[in-house]
Amino acid sequence: MSFGYRYCGVVMHEKLQPDRRQDRRLRWFAADAVVAVMFIWITVESLRSSAYVAEYGQIEGLGWLLAISPALLLFVRRLAPLTAMMVATLLYILASAVLGHSNAPLAVPLFAYSVGMTRPAVASAWLVGGAAAVMSTTVFFGPGEPLALSVPVVI
Repeated sequence: MSFGYRYCGVVMHEKLQPDRRQDRRLRWFAADAVVAVMFIWITVESLRSSAYVAEYGQIEGLGWLLAISPALLLFVRRLAPLTAMMVATLLYILASAVLGHSNAPLAVPLFAYSVGMTRPAVASAWLVGGAAAVMSTTVFFGPGEPLALSVPVVI
């Protein structure tokens, strides 16, 4: 009887441990670079659209760096997943406040995956959930985007 309880406790303890470390081979950094470039392209195209410019005005100077900076963090998510997710969350909030709307949240699932993979289950749930709660205050649906892309965010 106690053997079964002990075994269960060991299995549960193992499930709360991080699964593994992010793969740091060059090909995965290259894959992150390709995804980052794609997200940057999507962000730039949406922020240059006539609907965005008509509602929020044209972005100039450092505004562009702010708009694309969260996607640039994809390059370091394998080295410091939690730091990258926290900084990206703060940059999303700042971009939303300054620019009105940004497609910066495109990279959120990748940051959440990295944190979930490298942290114990309970800790990653709280960390990713906290970031999601903060992100729910930003705009995910901007001017000129098709209605099919409007997805309600429920926490």
